[in-house]
Amino acid sequence: MSKSKVDHDTSDKTIQFYQHLANVGAADTVSKVGLAFVNDLRGVVSLRFIKKGETMIEIPFEAAYDLGVVSNNNNDPTNAAITLSDLLKKTKENDGDHSYFSMLPRQHSSEISTTTDYFSDDALSALQLPFVKSETVRRLEKLKESATSPDHYEELKLALSYVTSRVLTVEGPESEYGERHSLLIPMIDMCNHDRDSPHVLSGRAASGSKLRVVAGKDVLAGEQINICYGGGHAGNDRFVQDYGFLDPLPLSNLIVARSLVSRKIVEKGLSTSTKMEALAALKLTTVEEDELLLGELEGAKFSDDNTEEEADDSNRWLAISLRLGVKRALGDLGVEW
Repeated sequence: MSKSKVDHDTSDKTIQFYQHLANVGAADTVSKVGLAFVNDLRGVVSLRFIKKGETMIEIPFEAAYDLGVVSNNNNDPTNAAITLSDLLKKTKENDGDHSYFSMLPRQHSSEISTTTDYFSDDALSALQLPFVKSETVRRLEKLKESATSPDHYEELKLALSYVTSRVLTVEGPESEYGERHSLLIPMIDMCNHDRDSPHVLSGRAASGSKLRVVAGKDVLAGEQINICYGGGHAGNDRFVQDYGFLDPLPLSNLIVARSLVSRKIVEKGLSTSTKMEALAALKLTTVEEDELLLGELEGAKFSDDNTEEEADDSNRWLAISLRLGVKRALGDLGVEW
């Protein structure tokens, strides 16, 4: 196995971000971990050896951004996005908060534009998962209703991307049993995804609480610190929709396939009719046809310099890769195509 290339981020804005964390009570965190580009992807790495069971990242609740209570019956991220967009507008350049917000991806960067909120209608249809397309369209329509101008709509879309890809749902105070909050937690939100990550997240959305990532194994200096997105239950439909990537592990496609053929009346929020509609859509092309289409898009790449056409090709590549993976997983489950 080749060793990962690690380039520590020593830019001025990163140093300012570390200083902000130290000022809000997270000095111990920036003595243990930092930001680096690992094989050109920015993430969090250990600065020294960390023993299993040791806290690697500890952020006071007061230093996180509470974007509101999450309804038990509705995980719609648009309300949190509207709240965050307002907060971003109010943040002054000399505020400590600005040093954190300046670290977030910019509008139309490759980190942002691969989520389904930036897919063309053709790319959304190429998913062959109508429930993903309808949810995407529904939340974008809600943002349009709240927007006061085209520029404001783009700002809301950017905030939505931050919410879906970075916010964690965290239990509220013990006195408010069952209440969950949408929290944007600096540094923790910069950890990349690994479904097999052994590390543990803990803490509550409550005054005086500490939001932590605890080492689930010994961590070497320079080793990347990843966490498992989606609580270990998310499949590649969610990863593409909310994060703009595909998890390479077969389980991530298998989760989607199982939800589509489950006999439960409602499985992962999908009704029987929704599942039947998705299965019918997936039959519009064969595995062999999808493989040929992927071959035609082989040169598609994800880059901040992409033209609109290149970005659309990249997103169609993602969409076809997802549907192909789901079809193969359905085949593994014995579903004939």
